[in-house]
Amino acid sequence: METFSALEFASCQNYRNSADGFSNYYLEHYRDSMVISESEFNRHMGLQLDVMPDELVQVYNSSARAQEPLNYDTVITVQPWRQGVTQAQSFGTGPTDRDTFVASLEETKHLVYAREKTSKMYAPFLDSYGNIEYAGVLANVIDDRVYQSLRADTETAYLFNLKSGDGRQVFKSILKGLRNLNGADENLWASSSLVFGIKDDITHLRPIYKQERFDVAFGIGGFTFFAFSFIGFLFLLSSGIVLYYKIVTDIDEEKEQIAMLKRIGLNNQECRSYLTKHLAILFFTPLVLGISLGTVYMHAELKFSPYVGYMMSFIWIITGVVAVLDVLLYLSLRKQFFKGVEV
Repeated sequence: METFSALEFASCQNYRNSADGFSNYYLEHYRDSMVISESEFNRHMGLQLDVMPDELVQVYNSSARAQEPLNYDTVITVQPWRQGVTQAQSFGTGPTDRDTFVASLEETKHLVYAREKTSKMYAPFLDSYGNIEYAGVLANVIDDRVYQSLRADTETAYLFNLKSGDGRQVFKSILKGLRNLNGADENLWASSSLVFGIKDDITHLRPIYKQERFDVAFGIGGFTFFAFSFIGFLFLLSSGIVLYYKIVTDIDEEKEQIAMLKRIGLNNQECRSYLTKHLAILFFTPLVLGISLGTVYMHAELKFSPYVGYMMSFIWIITGVVAVLDVLLYLSLRKQFFKGVEV
């Protein structure tokens, strides 16, 4: 193992009271919430947060969510996931105001925090590449004494990276071990597809292997990468044809122009510099325009995916290969052009 961390938390539901009304975070955004003690979160993240008993720190696994305005008071109900979701769905069919909702909780463990005592931050505390839900999980970090007073049922998320070894074989062994512990056969978790939102059914509690998720994403985006590569090589071919055509058709005209430049005092090096700038503009304009427009379009298409960083890395590799080939072709054709105009 290179890294290993077991993160203890309690499932919860996050309700928010703002000028727009009283709402449930899960129902509004389909995002889960968890309660974590400050000491556990500090250990897990290597931080030194100091949370007072009346304070709440909301930690987002998504940088975009962390930028949303903090204009609400928070009510947190701490209970097992299924109970919390059932209560949230019941609230969705008959919403009430905050005071009525809090009064109806009775024995349900809950916490109330004013917006003045609430802060937020971005910190990727769960693997946001495995399951699209994890990219939006909200951690409510609270004071240790408050957390202990809840005496809530806790769960544990295990996150680790391998330092060496075959990740696929390790993951296969993990699945086999968990099947044995649960008395299941090979049919359990045979498929890597996940049904988001169901967390108390063993069928949907399959461990997440990041590389496996990447392979799924790459399979889905394979045609996109092929199209991007094909278009890139078309730009390369068109640039080469344009420059080659200029060499064939404009060589006599360029000879005359170079002769004129030499008569006014330019040497061969200065003539080469002039031609290099002229040819570079002609040759690289299609490449620059194509890469700029293509990468902007691809990022806009993929930015809603939890695999955007992984898939954009392949696009940059494709871009880099096309750019290198373009430069090599340019240098080769420029050399022929210099020879033709005798500089």
